[in-house]
Amino acid sequence: MTPAGAGKADLVADMVIDWARYAEFSNKDAGRAMVVKTQFNGNEVTGLHVGVRNVRRFFPKAVRVIELQLDHLQIQCGLSPEFWHGEPQIHDPRLCEWLDFKVGHRIDERKNVRLAMTPAGTNIFRLRSSTVKRDGMASAGPLTVA
Repeated sequence: MTPAGAGKADLVADMVIDWARYAEFSNKDAGRAMVVKTQFNGNEVTGLHVGVRNVRRFFPKAVRVIELQLDHLQIQCGLSPEFWHGEPQIHDPRLCEWLDFKVGHRIDERKNVRLAMTPAGTNIFRLRSSTVKRDGMASAGPLTVA
C-alpha cells in the first residue's frame, strides 16, 4: 500500500473510533437532563450557560456545532473555542429570541433562569423551560448541575 493509501486507512479507522465514541456518548447519557442557565445583560438574553462539568460530561470534544430542539423549532448552534476553555456559553440570536419569549417575560427581576437540557441524539439536545410549572422538571429525569 502506498503512503497515501495508508493515510486513508488510518483516517477511516479514526472515523470508526470516533463514531463508536459518539454512540457510547449518546447511549450513556440518553434521557439524562443537565441544568443550564440563561444569561442576561441588562434587559436582554445573551445566551445559555452550560457549565464546565456539563461540557465534560455531555459534549464530545470534536463537536463544533450542536442542534437544539426548542419546542417545535430545531436550530444549529456553533460552539466557540471559548466553550471548551472555561467559558461554556452558547450564543445564538435565534436561541436568545426563544429564551426571551419563553422565560424572559415571566420574571420580574432579570436573573439567571434554570432550564433542563436533555441529550436527544448525537449532538442533539432538547431544551425545556422549567418555569412553566413548579414541578416542571420532575419528569426531566436525573439532573446534572452546571
